[in-house]
Amino acid sequence: LRLSRIEKDIKTKVFNGSLSSHKRNDDLVTIAGALSLLRDGTMIELTGRITDFFAGNPECASQPRFVGLLGGNLTSECRYGVGSFKNHRISQLNPH
Repeated sequence: LRLSRIEKDIKTKVFNGSLSSHKRNDDLVTIAGALSLLRDGTMIELTGRITDFFAGNPECASQPRFVGLLGGNLTSECRYGVGSFKNHRISQLNPH
């Protein structure tokens, strides 16, 4: 049930609140998956990976699904990473 919720959220969830407000590992795994990033690692590693992605792809922070994470606004189209699920694997999820 937990993994199916994460997989559904990866495809559809609109993320509210700043990145730092997401205190649960599942939240960060979901955000990383939605960005087609690796989903394994500690919360610190996941947060760093997500932050680095947005730093390298600032137009993605303004996409409606992610605008709340970094306080951006809806002005650009995200062209990199998002929607390309080739890098995420269910085996990367921690079952705990």
